Parts: sequence; structure tokens; C-alpha cells
Amino acid sequence: MSGILAIRMNTRMLACCVSLQKRLLAQTVAKSTTASVLTERRFSVERGQPPTSNSPTVIQLVRCYSTHDYEMTYEELKALLNTGGVQLFDVREPSEIERDGEVLQNAANLPLGQVKEALVMTEEAFAEKYKCARPQKWDANVIFYGLGPIKSTAAVELAHKAGYTKARHYPGGIAEWKSKH
Repeated sequence: MSGILAIRMNTRMLACCVSLQKRLLAQTVAKSTTASVLTERRFSVERGQPPTSNSPTVIQLVRCYSTHDYEMTYEELKALLNTGGVQLFDVREPSEIERDGEVLQNAANLPLGQVKEALVMTEEAFAEKYKCARPQKWDANVIFYGLGPIKSTAAVELAHKAGYTKARHYPGGIAEWKSKH
């Protein structure tokens, strides 16, 4: 019985994936590599093939599509910093900041190891610990950065899991910033 239930649930997920894929494909004209991956998966699902352990899930499809949707370029970050409407978090450890120097203007240090815990803190506790206001889940300009893309990618994924779905990151990090600024 549980096997039948699992197949039904997997089939529903696949149907949901097809619907999601169609919407995402409409938005993906410029992203030819992503579009071809999604198209290939969509056709295999639409042909009525039974779900397998390799069947795409909604999460895989969203990750496949959105890997670049929450990344910022140097130019975008610079423009946001000029307007002042951004909450910037440096996810390096204090020792890394000391070693590498420079923190971007108005950035708060929120080490990667503390991101998950920090985003569920009360506003008062967050403000006391990090000396800035806790971002709200609906804030569109919550930006994470590190030395390069590794820590900031992990931080934005943790933020998305915590409900901060509009959070983004600057994959170039402080290394790119120093070289261009």
C-alpha cells in the first residue's frame, strides 16, 4: 500500500513539475542551457513514462532554473549601495575579515555558521547581537557576500529555506569588489 501511495504522490509531484516547467520555460528564452534541460525533462514526463528514482522533483527543477536568479552582479550591487536601500551581510568569519580586510559599506558581519540561527531570532536579539535590524522575510534587498561565491551561496540557500525567498547574494564577493572598486 505504501508503494502505491508513494507512486501517486510522485506522479502528483511530476504533474506539478510539468506545470512549473511550462511557466519557467516561458521565462527562460535567454537561458538556452537551462531551457534545454527543462525541455528534456518535461518531454520525458509528458510522454507518460512512470516515475523513477531519477524523476525530477519540484526542488530540482527550481534549482535548475533559478541558480542565477538570486545572484547579483558588481554593477547591480554598486547601484543598490548608491541608493541605500539594501541590507548587506558579510558571511565571513571575523578572522577572515581581519585577514582579508575591507567590509563593504554598511555591511553587518553575520558569519555563515550563524545565519540559520540568526534569521529566526527575535528582532531585539538580532539587533543586539549584530548591531543592525533583522531583515524581514519580504525584504527584496537582503544581500549576502563573502570572499567569493561559496559562503554567500550557502548563506542565501539557508535564507531561502528560512522563508527569506527574495534574499540574494553577490558571488563575486569582496575579492571581485576590491579588483573593480
